[in-house]
Amino acid sequence: MASINIFITDDHLLILEGLSAILESIEGIEVVGMSQSATATLEKLQSIQPDLLITDFHMPGVSGQELLREVKKKYPKIKVLILSMHEEIPEIVDLIKDKADGYILKNSGKEEFIVAIQKVMVGEKYFSSSIVHQLLRDLNNPLLDTKALSNQELKIAKMLANGLSSPIIAEQLFISVNTVNTHKKRIYAKLNISNLQELVKLGAQKGWF
Repeated sequence: MASINIFITDDHLLILEGLSAILESIEGIEVVGMSQSATATLEKLQSIQPDLLITDFHMPGVSGQELLREVKKKYPKIKVLILSMHEEIPEIVDLIKDKADGYILKNSGKEEFIVAIQKVMVGEKYFSSSIVHQLLRDLNNPLLDTKALSNQELKIAKMLANGLSSPIIAEQLFISVNTVNTHKKRIYAKLNISNLQELVKLGAQKGWF
């Protein structure tokens, strides 16, 4: 069986070298390149075509998400596994939309990396177990259910989440401020929330921005 060629990108040298050592110790895996920035990675990918790119998500300058988009556009056959310290569900949803093949936490052990790489290389998606549990929990969260809202209420909810005041909403929708405030109370009641901060959180989860 041919080796799986992996390229690693992380702005922290310690993590870069540590992950490389872990991966090199796994039979059937070869680290063919490393880089501390997305820009340098894109330059190196012109001559190195790995099977899998493992990249940090939070990097200065060009982010891991931007790198993902560029790689998928220029080299669609390269699998991309996102590496992060955080379980940020709205960002993970965006990464899925950008065709990420997986998302693994930096505190994952060697065995989980093996499973992640194996799954990704056969065309499956992989997400750390804690992320899967959080995704499932959020999917069952009433905050995510906007089906109870009328079309007008949904429109106003999005406008509120985007920072528009009641007078501005009233002006744009040709209704009174009192009507906007009445809709606002109904929106909060139907979504079981009590403040604008929770509505903004919902907006982030639903991609309203």
